[in-house]
Amino acid sequence: RCHTEASINKMNARPQIVLFGDSLTQFGSSVSIGGPGWATFLAENYMRKADVINRGYSGYNSRWALYMLDQLFPSKTEKISFVTILLGANDSSLLEMNPKQHIPLAEFKLNLIQMVDYFQNLKQDNDNKVAVFLFTPPPINEEAWIQSMKSRASSSDVIDRSDRSDEEVKKYADCVLEVASITGAYPVDLYGEMKKSSDWKNYLEDGLHLSSLGNKFLFENLMKSIQLNASHLSYHNLPMEFPDWKTVDSNHLESSLQIKK
Repeated sequence: RCHTEASINKMNARPQIVLFGDSLTQFGSSVSIGGPGWATFLAENYMRKADVINRGYSGYNSRWALYMLDQLFPSKTEKISFVTILLGANDSSLLEMNPKQHIPLAEFKLNLIQMVDYFQNLKQDNDNKVAVFLFTPPPINEEAWIQSMKSRASSSDVIDRSDRSDEEVKKYADCVLEVASITGAYPVDLYGEMKKSSDWKNYLEDGLHLSSLGNKFLFENLMKSIQLNASHLSYHNLPMEFPDWKTVDSNHLESSLQIKK
């Protein structure tokens, strides 16, 4: 059967979920941390309903991420259902210890505002904005992170303090919540929710990156925010692409095999 351009476009109508951020997003697709990453959980739950696109960049900060936006998403599209943004873990690096990744708090705030605005207005219909879920960076276990830094350092390096502090991360987490309030993005407060647990350090693999428990925790909190703020985007409420095989009418494929909208 020959498909016209219009029919091909129709076939490519599956919604997209874009995950944008640093290593906490990139490693969300990993299965080498003792269990699935949060992006893997997401892809499993949205299978045949939406394509999960991971655009996480390990080590990147909000300045670099903002610069990349129009290269990654150069044109308006109706495909994107929602976007997650998770940044701040690198921006909050201490200036004197890690000047390359550090971004001042005021600039971080402006960068996030611009990113949220860019994503919200990606749809061709300007009255129909893309939903954006804005994560706060998780807390940092400084002692564990120092040990991780030492394990990766050369023999000539002297590591006697962390290049990140939990006190500094908290400032960036609070800033994310402020940006969510300003822009109408939906907040997912990883920092605050993790700190409610006396065992919050177990959510971190090396003091900074998420463990298998942390990845599951992030996924569950994202699902809660979707259900609370934009329940129409929940995987329960999105139609499955093409019908279940048991309901396909083999004698009438033209009417039977149509994408549900």
